Amino acid sequence: MTQSEQLSKLTDDINQAAASMQVSVYKLMNKTRKIRQRWCKLWHNLRITLYRPTNCKFQVDEYIDHDYKFNENPYYINKIEKYINKYYSRPILKIKFKKNTEFENDIQVPLEKKQQYKCFWLKSLYLKQGGVTIGDDKITFSYYSYTQQANHITLLPHTIPNHKPFKKSWKRNQIRWLYERIYIRNRNAIEIVFKDGESLYLIFQDEGLKEEIIEKLKIQPKQCDFNKVSNFKYLMYLNFLSCRSYIDLTRYPVFPWVLKGNASDFDDNDIASIQNEINYRDLSLPIGACGSESRLDQFIKRYENEQFYYGTHYSSQALVSQYLVRLSPFTEAAISIQDGKFDIPDRLFRSIMKSWIDCNNEMADVRELTPEFFYLPEAFLNINGYNLGKLQSSQVVNNVQLPFYSNKNPFYYVAQNMIALESEYAIKLNEWIDLIWGYKQQGNAAIDSFNVFYPLTYSNFDEGSIEINELAMETQIAHFGQTPEQIFYKPHPQKNNEFDKTQWQIVKNKKSQNKLIYLICNKNKVISIQEDFTLIQWQIVKNQQQFQIDKQVQLPKVNFDAMIKYVLPPILVLIEQSIILFGGNNNGTLTYYCLDNLKLQGVVELESEIINNYCTITVLESNKKQNIVILGTNKGLVYYYNKVLQNKQDIKQEEVLKGKNVIYDTTSQINSITISEQLTIFCVGTQDGTIFLYNLYNRTLYRFINHPKRLPIYYLTLSYSPLPCILFSSHDERVVAYSINGFLLQFLQVKGNIEYIQIKKSSINTLIVITDNNVFEYRLPFLDRLSVVSSQTCTRFVQATKQISIYGCKSGDLRII
Repeated sequence: MTQSEQLSKLTDDINQAAASMQVSVYKLMNKTRKIRQRWCKLWHNLRITLYRPTNCKFQVDEYIDHDYKFNENPYYINKIEKYINKYYSRPILKIKFKKNTEFENDIQVPLEKKQQYKCFWLKSLYLKQGGVTIGDDKITFSYYSYTQQANHITLLPHTIPNHKPFKKSWKRNQIRWLYERIYIRNRNAIEIVFKDGESLYLIFQDEGLKEEIIEKLKIQPKQCDFNKVSNFKYLMYLNFLSCRSYIDLTRYPVFPWVLKGNASDFDDNDIASIQNEINYRDLSLPIGACGSESRLDQFIKRYENEQFYYGTHYSSQALVSQYLVRLSPFTEAAISIQDGKFDIPDRLFRSIMKSWIDCNNEMADVRELTPEFFYLPEAFLNINGYNLGKLQSSQVVNNVQLPFYSNKNPFYYVAQNMIALESEYAIKLNEWIDLIWGYKQQGNAAIDSFNVFYPLTYSNFDEGSIEINELAMETQIAHFGQTPEQIFYKPHPQKNNEFDKTQWQIVKNKKSQNKLIYLICNKNKVISIQEDFTLIQWQIVKNQQQFQIDKQVQLPKVNFDAMIKYVLPPILVLIEQSIILFGGNNNGTLTYYCLDNLKLQGVVELESEIINNYCTITVLESNKKQNIVILGTNKGLVYYYNKVLQNKQDIKQEEVLKGKNVIYDTTSQINSITISEQLTIFCVGTQDGTIFLYNLYNRTLYRFINHPKRLPIYYLTLSYSPLPCILFSSHDERVVAYSINGFLLQFLQVKGNIEYIQIKKSSINTLIVITDNNVFEYRLPFLDRLSVVSSQTCTRFVQATKQISIYGCKSGDLRII
């Protein structure tokens, strides 16, 4: 008899005992008590089996509800369900690990004690105590206790909900980066960043355990060249390298004020005046020295008396929570800091202009910015409808008031911030790097640059020089800001924006003059396919600055399913493997040929557990590295392959595509698929006018967006700069721009039939729109036209590098710009 059957039988016994009126009251109570004890004992053993199945998928964050309420609010942002108890105690934090006998004796939670490293798992607002196991294929964290109390550093207590498992695992092959971290005063933490965007922040008992974990994982450190990446990406790299993290609010990433936030600095509220150098902050000075001379004089007097200029910091847990108070989990952090309520309205972050004026005039305000000012417009909107109160002037605090140059539009403001950060006017960014991470951070250079903060904000401060108890010291460190780790000890060089401006030639194809229908570039190879299935492989000879035809072959004629209207030919070339994949077969198969001998190498059958009849592949797409391939079909199925054969010598022995996953979110034909590795998402556009957004690595559905007129989605692309956005078009000659969180940004009419759209990538991306008459280039995300070239020949666009653009023509030629 199973435990569930025993439980059912005992429940029936209780009912029979209560119905038996012939038994004395004493015997009835005695028997019922014994049965209840047995029932409770069984329930205690069963509750883990019933509510914690071993194959249960673990949620990323227990406090966040991941059920997206699309119908009620397409811009829904998840809220933390737990409220704050302001009376919880805040004991001093000690990294100690106490055994929980009840937990360790639980048969549902086997603990591999000899292989586990005791640690804390930090999740922004709370800690989880447990142990981590490093296996050959995965990393596993196991809880050591059901609950974890808050303290003077972590803001919230934590309890494992009944429906959550006791373990969380991550695949080792999904690790992207590993960084060493400092938690409060100890160099005993690491942060593991995974490809799907999740982070694992572990705090160990001592530095030796941390080093042992690093040795086991063997992750090579990430390198970043200032001259080869955008300013934003480089600043994020320096933040991560200097022990700053999105997970640890006490060491949150820091970014500079680039544009002045005071509207009076702009001429006649003219948006074009943003291009004026006078409207940019002096990046060679810390924000404390950017204000009035009278304030700077007071800072100098303070240094003469106390050996530091600033008693507050440019980045702290309170500042981060205040900046992002309108979004979870920062809302809960701000409430916890204020003992269970919002701060008084006059002190809340409510205006960019006011914050700029304060940090230029107030003695206690030297704040810089957070990364969200450069990519997250929703941080300035009260989309959750929080009651933030009223000012003394009776004005309601709601959305953040923006400068006039932003058109009072948060999306425009964030895009302009990013454009300013990447502009030529931010040429002194290297000097700001010297202040935050470089030789001006400490020593005589810091004194001369007015860049000395309170001693406790530095990780290498002398504890004996300050008379303060341990609790006050840790509280000061946790809540009043920390200076990043010093990285550079010499002046940081300026960014070199020069590149080879040589005009490349027009490459003509004399043998075949058919329309070009497919164009792809990878490293130094470009492959084009024409309507008559002539494939040409071009070799980029960089030293000679020219293209050479490396290979020209006639592909076998493929008869695509004539019952389906294709937006783009269902073709994909895997360049390194010399393989071409063909969809369009109405028998539910994908065929692939070797480009070396043009022989059929194999057939991939698209099996589905739900739809018995065959489906036809309508679109194929891969990421830049071509290790992920995604297929769309006419029945709405999306086939995701995350294992692509890399060695072309093994093609005959093994299948090209492996690791199949099928997505069943729609029944409408898939017309287009686009992938963004920078945003770690991919989008699927359908015939019924819906776009689905998924995580690129774990295939989690984030949200869906509908065409404003419910028209079919034909061409679809993603951009990460200057604002993360989705761009698509249909047959109505219009280009539509949405933010990735579902806000409509622009709806633009284009002259001519749209034949192709693609992103032109640089530090600030632009959009290329190819019509039957012209080639347009638009500024993102609001599609302001930058240029138009009258051309009836172009059909496709691809980039070899950020400076070299390649257009495919109807004649089969390539035009290089």
